[in-house]
Amino acid sequence: MTQRKPPGMGFESWIDRQIREAQERGEFDNLPSAGKPLPGAGEALGPVSKSDPR
Repeated sequence: MTQRKPPGMGFESWIDRQIREAQERGEFDNLPSAGKPLPGAGEALGPVSKSDPR
């Protein structure tokens, strides 16, 4: 279950702690496609909106 950020703790510190604890519990072990590039990684992004000229 996701915990709430404790008062007085910065968001970055809290997020880093959540990730570290999940790693220690092995929650990132055996993920599908581990060590492989994400689909679409390195491809050009399309326009953000219809008015974006990219």
